[in-house]
Amino acid sequence: TALLVNLTLTPAFLYTSAGEYCLRPKGCAAKVCCAEDGSSRGVGSMLKKEERRMEEMGEMGIKDSSGSLIGREDRYKQLDEKLMYDSLWYRLCRRLLDRRIGVPVLVVFVGLMVPVIVNFTKLKTSIGFDLLLPGSSPSLQTFDDMGELFGAGTLSPYKVMFDATGLFNETLAEEAEERRLGKIGTNESFAVMHEVINKLSALPATNGPQYFNGIAQAGGIPVSQVEYVEAHAFSSRCGPTGSLDPESDACQFIISQAGLTPEMIETANSLYLLSTTANDGLNSPNATYATTILNVDPFSNDGTDWLVQARDIVADLESSGSLMGIKVYFVDGAGIEYDAVTQVYEVFPVLITATLATVFVLMGAFFRSVVVPIRSVVSIALTLMFVFGLTVLIYQDGIFDPLGLACMSKTGEISWLPPVMTFSIVVGLGLDYDVFLISRVLEFREEGYSDDSAVLAGVWKTGSVITCAGIIMALAFAGLLMSEE
Repeated sequence: TALLVNLTLTPAFLYTSAGEYCLRPKGCAAKVCCAEDGSSRGVGSMLKKEERRMEEMGEMGIKDSSGSLIGREDRYKQLDEKLMYDSLWYRLCRRLLDRRIGVPVLVVFVGLMVPVIVNFTKLKTSIGFDLLLPGSSPSLQTFDDMGELFGAGTLSPYKVMFDATGLFNETLAEEAEERRLGKIGTNESFAVMHEVINKLSALPATNGPQYFNGIAQAGGIPVSQVEYVEAHAFSSRCGPTGSLDPESDACQFIISQAGLTPEMIETANSLYLLSTTANDGLNSPNATYATTILNVDPFSNDGTDWLVQARDIVADLESSGSLMGIKVYFVDGAGIEYDAVTQVYEVFPVLITATLATVFVLMGAFFRSVVVPIRSVVSIALTLMFVFGLTVLIYQDGIFDPLGLACMSKTGEISWLPPVMTFSIVVGLGLDYDVFLISRVLEFREEGYSDDSAVLAGVWKTGSVITCAGIIMALAFAGLLMSEE
């Protein structure tokens, strides 16, 4: 609202009431204030004076046979010391234009950045959502407490799904369907499930069969196809959800004839429950799954390493024909997040290349130069590498841990999101300020200034604005460092 008022109402009010509300100040203020009769002679005279000064500066740049503004200090003083010559930006830029000073300064500056830049290749990202949450958030605290009590893998278990729809042995599959067990109840299916589970049990995050629970592996104990068929036949009739009352004479007769113990009955009911739960969940008699609980956080790097290795094992078994047409998938856990982030980072190099190429083409076309876009791309690349390198030093190596600041403490890993966002932000801001500076230099050059003169005038005109904008941006983001999260 305040911005809207200052852009519309205030100028209109001053314009219509200039004669009544404009006093006659003394000194230099009289030059910018309107006259009592509403005229603008003061403003006009100031603008004309400024125009004359800029014209004189332009003429000097043209007449300078050496093409340099550095040797004309006395004549600039005669124009107006406050305009440019005494400004910090002019004096600094004048010295840096001297290659004997500018080149060594550039080399030293880049040299100081190199020890930080070399670390950007060590950047490690993680899909762990704990890096996206405040450390004091109730959800994160609950997650940590549950992980300590039951294990981090329990909170996000995997399902190793077996789909026997494409099983090669149709004869056995037809027999299994006659028993209403589907293709997943065949000897071939159980052999495949046992082989896959045994292979996965050798991985560090699931180093044992106790991490798998399904119709072929119950409580860490392998279940044969015969045992499964018998358990299914018994529990479908005499189990808790069977067609007969477990206490009926028929069920008691079956139990006595088979010599079933209470432990055997409990195991049979558990297998039947696993079978029906999987069939109902997958809505297919030809598929089932084994629940897999890792001994690490599935969203950590160790957890995602398990997923990659498990997929490689299944791919090798499939290529060798050991799966016999059965498809194996990994569901839940960190699979969806990992695949999404992996796809983002696979496209990320293409995004970087396309963005920098676009910057190069647009900058080159606008400024009709090759050096200008090269300088812009190189400066942006150095900035990005410095930012990522400093991130590694602070949050992976913990160089600021002695300060005791929670916001700058070592985390070991970086969330996958900041690098992607940082690239767009740094390119946008850096290019914005760069275009602002170079466009002013180009304007002065097209007015007839020499190269050095245009650079000096452009830096003088934009240096304070760009620096103030950068300081404001730095202070705005630095406020986040005061957080304890």
